[in-house]
Amino acid sequence: MLQTGITELDKLLGGSIPPGYSILIINEIGVKPEFLINEIVFNALSKNWSVGYFCIDQHAFVIRDEMKRIGFDISRFEKDNQLRLIDACCTISTESKEKFYLEKPRDVNYYVRMISSETKTSNLLWVFDSLSTLVQTLDLQAINRLMSSFSDCIQSSGQIALYRITAGMHDSLTLSTLQHFATGAIYLGMYGRLGCVYYRDGTCTRMNVHCTTPIMPEKFIKILKMWGLGYSDEIATYEIVKNRFKMKTAKWSKM
Repeated sequence: MLQTGITELDKLLGGSIPPGYSILIINEIGVKPEFLINEIVFNALSKNWSVGYFCIDQHAFVIRDEMKRIGFDISRFEKDNQLRLIDACCTISTESKEKFYLEKPRDVNYYVRMISSETKTSNLLWVFDSLSTLVQTLDLQAINRLMSSFSDCIQSSGQIALYRITAGMHDSLTLSTLQHFATGAIYLGMYGRLGCVYYRDGTCTRMNVHCTTPIMPEKFIKILKMWGLGYSDEIATYEIVKNRFKMKTAKWSKM
């Protein structure tokens, strides 16, 4: 079992993330999920979990800089190979200088082979940052094969995987397919978009309708799916304080 290190989120998840789970983290465009992912990664490392981090959208040095800015010292974890930042970004056009890298980062078979080679390793967290880049190059059948292979490896080994994907970059069928293969799905969004103002009771009104005491747009997190918990209507807000992910205790029952 792996706790995220964020008390309120662990409560929403039923206490922790069970072994064998693949969690899809869906973010709206403009909502950065890196703060949440970094919190989970560093907490896993602190609990003696190993982490394989596929750097697909960003270079590995960007991940290091983000961790350092937050105040997370990952150098000792990299030194002991407890944290492997796997270069799947700059290898597209230039030779990678990283210790760990994928020779062909746009060939999904290389990801499957690396995960398959670690199936006997326990307490291992995989991070895909992000799947959007890979999925954009695949048709629906290829996405099915990709997610099926990933899920089989993760479930059979009892490891855990986090997949990041941006909602606005894919059609609803692609997102539904990804959610189908994931054992859990977390959505990160923003209240107050699309001309709406949301209120503390969860109701919504258009901005051109007279109303009293509207709240400012707020970031929210919602558990869309979690095996063993079913589907939830519970929503919580969060904020980024000094580059740290902080959940609020206030929750709405509807959106």
